[in-house]
Amino acid sequence: MATDDMRALMSAPGNDRLIWNTPLSEERGLADRVFFHEVPAAVYARDGYDLAVSIGAAHAWPGGAAEALKALRAAVRPGGRVLFGDGFWEREPSPAALEGLGAGPGDFGSLLELIRLAESAANIGRGERWALAHPGHPPHAEVTAAVDARRTGYYGGYRGTLGLAYLVLGT
Repeated sequence: MATDDMRALMSAPGNDRLIWNTPLSEERGLADRVFFHEVPAAVYARDGYDLAVSIGAAHAWPGGAAEALKALRAAVRPGGRVLFGDGFWEREPSPAALEGLGAGPGDFGSLLELIRLAESAANIGRGERWALAHPGHPPHAEVTAAVDARRTGYYGGYRGTLGLAYLVLGT
């Protein structure tokens, strides 16, 4: 859907709460803490935020997910958070899937590739927090290698084969 079409849909009668959520943030008394910016992502350069969010919008940056993660990281203050969501191929896409999405095979990577991209942009994951806090600790290399192997095994191997159920049971 084109941007103009999306804006027309969002501004249709009855959809006023969808327009960048500004009316809702004002209604809830959050207007001084929550900001929605309608600017091209590639030129937005403010920083100091507690949280930056991009869900399914990495295509808004010329460099895709890598550029989006770099820009989002730059937008938050030290110790801030980035909430990032993007697509990934769960399996090799069929020609029909590619056509339906208007995508190419290289437009998305695997979940493991996305996680590694995020880790490299955020400098966290694979035990980095522990490793940064304990650089001289004797099992430093062993621990980070074990964490990486387990993560790679899950996201690059058995994810999608082994499930995990969360059940809420009445007593």
